[in-house]
Amino acid sequence: MDVLADELGRVQTALQDEDDPPYWMGIEVVDTEQIQIEAAHGAADAVRRTHRRTADVDIRVGSQQLDNTHQIRDGGWFSSDRRHAISLPLEAGGEAVSRRILWAALDDAYRSAVKRLIKVRNNALIKVVSKDNSPDFSDAPVVEDIRPIPALILDEAVWLDHSRRVSAKLMTHEGVHDTNVSLVAKRIVRRIVTTEGTQIRFPETRYRIFMWVRTTAEDGMKLALSDYVDSRTEAGLPDGAALDAMADRLGARLTALRAAPVVEPFVGPAILRGRAAAVFFHEVLGHRVEGHRQKDEEEGQTFTDKVGERILPSFLSVVDDPTRARLGGVHLAGAYPYDDEGVVSEAVTLVERGILRGFLMSRSPIKGFARSNGHGRRERVWSPARAA
Repeated sequence: MDVLADELGRVQTALQDEDDPPYWMGIEVVDTEQIQIEAAHGAADAVRRTHRRTADVDIRVGSQQLDNTHQIRDGGWFSSDRRHAISLPLEAGGEAVSRRILWAALDDAYRSAVKRLIKVRNNALIKVVSKDNSPDFSDAPVVEDIRPIPALILDEAVWLDHSRRVSAKLMTHEGVHDTNVSLVAKRIVRRIVTTEGTQIRFPETRYRIFMWVRTTAEDGMKLALSDYVDSRTEAGLPDGAALDAMADRLGARLTALRAAPVVEPFVGPAILRGRAAAVFFHEVLGHRVEGHRQKDEEEGQTFTDKVGERILPSFLSVVDDPTRARLGGVHLAGAYPYDDEGVVSEAVTLVERGILRGFLMSRSPIKGFARSNGHGRRERVWSPARAA
């Protein structure tokens, strides 16, 4: 944390006399440590351990009203602001190396930001005024929260035994000819430091047990099914009896699928349930209520002008709540205390009794929504304002 703050401060001082100095900078460093146990057909592979540390640098030049992240309209690939992930050393004594790597990364990021700002300004001169002329960046409260890092706990001997037994058990079901059982235990530590003064370190642990089976039907069609359980703790994973029951259900489903008749193509109403319904709902509604998409002219902007209007039946309300870590006895994988811009996460009512009320906001404002509500999420190396 000290290295990140020092480097940001040094660069900010060094660039203050430039024509376009950075008005905001941030670095996010993600440590990912993982243990993986894998078995097939009753035999286990060697336990695999990995540990990596990556950094992502975000620099904004110009002003909050118009900066280098602004959309270049009709730019195609020319408008991309994707960055490269930066690997940092893990071993003791790597501080000096980390400083040099970050210095080079910040220098590259600044030069790229200035070049893109030139493109943004030129693009703004030759295009008509945008329908949504909101600023490119908004203020957010400074946060200081350094949380302790928990141990990554896993009884490897127990899970090796479970993986061998369950992968063999799956093979006993009729028609099954290939199996895989894997357990992944992961500890992720995120560090976010910005020139505003935000300094955050927050860890999380994730565990997943995954089963997969495959067969070939009599007509040659290859069929595969899988199932998994996620947890935040090792204790939250299924025990031996529950794993056996899970394997039996999966094997029986594949055996039944193998014997099922081929259905002819059908056009008509369909009912989706379980995970299929959740994914469908996420794609149809979830992505379309992300705030930054509402002023992106390359998006469909399905709900941009629908705030206050009915978009769902009156018996449906939709709340995105990353502050909720559990639902009953189930750990929720999507929970997080801070988003990727260091903003405190909030529960957001998107739809109230069928009426659209708001959007999932990053620090990129849109018309009618001037601040972030802690939903500036992204894939690595993408800006939250232009996340894929």
